[in-house]
Amino acid sequence: MHRGRGYGKILLVGGYTVLQKPNKGLVLSLRNAYVDVTARKSGVWVVRSEYGYWTGTNPKKIPEKLRFVKHAILESEISEPHILDIKSSALLRPDRKIGLGSSAAVTHAVIEALRPEISKEELFSRAYRAHSAAQGKVGSGFDIASSVFGTIVYERPSEIGAQDYKVECVDIPKDFHLLVYNIRGGGTNTAVSVRTVLRAIETNPKAKKTFHELAELNNSAISLFKRKKLDEFLELLREINACRRLLGELAGVPIEPRELDKIRQKIERDEYVTVLPGAGGFDSLVVVGLQPIKPIKHEMLEEVRVLLRRG
Repeated sequence: MHRGRGYGKILLVGGYTVLQKPNKGLVLSLRNAYVDVTARKSGVWVVRSEYGYWTGTNPKKIPEKLRFVKHAILESEISEPHILDIKSSALLRPDRKIGLGSSAAVTHAVIEALRPEISKEELFSRAYRAHSAAQGKVGSGFDIASSVFGTIVYERPSEIGAQDYKVECVDIPKDFHLLVYNIRGGGTNTAVSVRTVLRAIETNPKAKKTFHELAELNNSAISLFKRKKLDEFLELLREINACRRLLGELAGVPIEPRELDKIRQKIERDEYVTVLPGAGGFDSLVVVGLQPIKPIKHEMLEEVRVLLRRG
């Protein structure tokens, strides 16, 4: 029997710009948001999980709701049937999207359980291909990379199969504090948001200019974080938020929705900075600061206790 474990993530700096080279993303890996998979040989394929149940002889017939498992099995290139037991932590909820990368964690964990002998580099490549196939598009791969390598600065490959991606493992400074909230009743269609923004960048010169300004800000913020210049890093996050809002307004996408302004302003009065990770919208709200963060009670927010995974 073999075991695989895939981890959740927070894309703190990068957002839309990580979709294009040579822009980079700062991705924090979460060690208590994970998916565990155990695999043992059997006479027939069996998938048992909170996401659904399936048994059969041909993994190509696995149903749509288990598509990430399906493509992970196919990409593993294992022909002998296995029983896969898939269990997720409470933070990766199969019943609703909270933006912590559960699909990447599942994909990574299934392949690792079926192919425990492969290197991290090959595991990333296989999981990246499987995750893109399951999504029906070529993703940036940052969530897969974080699941495999940990907390990283990441630059995507130019295409599937290309080895020109860059992964740099980074340490999280001791005086860096973070608290995550799930936005109740929220949820954002990330794929639609990304397509809409990219279309605006291609057709609207002002959106294109704003996108490149955002990329410069993001890359500068990453450099500050790596050098542990956290005061300057937090100040730049505020500029990034303003630039993201402008990009969203130009594209007609609520990257930085004004509906959250009142609660964000209340939090930031205590000298913290709030971030809507990844594609923004209504999935989750991250609070960062240089001192321990006191949780607040609010009808829109549900505290999510995450532990950061170093390196």
